[in-house]
Amino acid sequence: NKIPSRRPRRAIHTATTKCIVMNSTVNLLKTGSHQEYNAANYIYWHGLKSEVRKLLHVNADKTCFIMVENRHSSSQPAACQLLMPENTIDGFVPADCNDIYERNCPGESVVLYQEYCKDLPYLSFETALAAANGSPDAVEQGLFSLASAL
Repeated sequence: NKIPSRRPRRAIHTATTKCIVMNSTVNLLKTGSHQEYNAANYIYWHGLKSEVRKLLHVNADKTCFIMVENRHSSSQPAACQLLMPENTIDGFVPADCNDIYERNCPGESVVLYQEYCKDLPYLSFETALAAANGSPDAVEQGLFSLASAL
């Protein structure tokens, strides 16, 4: 029940505007008795973390995905993530995605991706793990505070 995954890049910003780049995988799923894709397994942090999230929208050519963060009650406002594959990220957000996002995802929006992100080096698993564990080298490179933001 999976379609081929796309691997969008994701930049994580901290208060100091340092960021890291790592691949994230989004696999669309059909849960329960659903006949259409209604969820996405979002795998990130070098495969160490994954979450199944409600899929609010995926456009016809699969260049835009809107996922709803897990929430405790449907009475809470939706907190969403709008994701685009790496090969489309420098273009505009497709109009249908933008409209659905604006209508269904109230509150402040934070844009994580900046154009310079595509030129950042990929963070290896070892470096990411060192950053997450607060190794002296990672702290010196400013990566620990970044990993702590995850």
